[in-house]
Amino acid sequence: MNCACRLLVVCCAVGVFLTAQSVQSGEVPNQITVSATATAKSKPDIAFVVLGVSTDNKDAGKAAQENAKTTASVVDALLRIGVQRSDIETVQYSVSPVMNYQTNPPTTSGYRVSNIVRVRVKDLTKLGSLIDTAVDAGSNQVQSVRFDLEDGTKLRHQALVDALKKADADARLMAKTLGVEIGMAISASQTAPVVPSPLELGVVREAAASPIIPGEIEATAGVTVVYPIISPVKPLPRE
Repeated sequence: MNCACRLLVVCCAVGVFLTAQSVQSGEVPNQITVSATATAKSKPDIAFVVLGVSTDNKDAGKAAQENAKTTASVVDALLRIGVQRSDIETVQYSVSPVMNYQTNPPTTSGYRVSNIVRVRVKDLTKLGSLIDTAVDAGSNQVQSVRFDLEDGTKLRHQALVDALKKADADARLMAKTLGVEIGMAISASQTAPVVPSPLELGVVREAAASPIIPGEIEATAGVTVVYPIISPVKPLPRE
């Protein structure tokens, strides 16, 4: 009597399963479907430093003027050590009241102007000295350092290739264990987008003089691959 049967096998945290399509009871299904993931790693080759200047004054106009002057000094200092102007961009500019909550009701005691820029750093060996230079020139806001790859294509491809190799090895191990032979893959799909994950570090001013050591950028790929069983099937042992 015809029926559909399914064999579920879980191996090394990789989901591997068999699917059957109109096969006789007790026979091995006619295809093997394997899911696998892999992670590739690489050293970063670029960094983005978020830093800036925050200025307080009782007069909003004077706070803005002081902030502009100090920010210009920071930018000029960065340009003098080789940073390109195109690698410096403003990411936030704000003017906000400074409130005195000791009074009832609270009153405005002054104004705070904040100008935050993001600096692209292509030579990671100069990262620490770049932050020092910015701080010495007047930057009092060093918020974060993010490490990344200028082109993550190679890393993404490596993760995808590794996932496919892992899936192939798992499928062939299953086939060998079941006593069957499999042919070339008949379908393959990517289960999740492969996107390198940037590494971000929080930075405080006091730590600027210390060496900043980047970790590794990771890209993870997931795939599902289907292989046909091409050898004669053998009945599974009956319980």
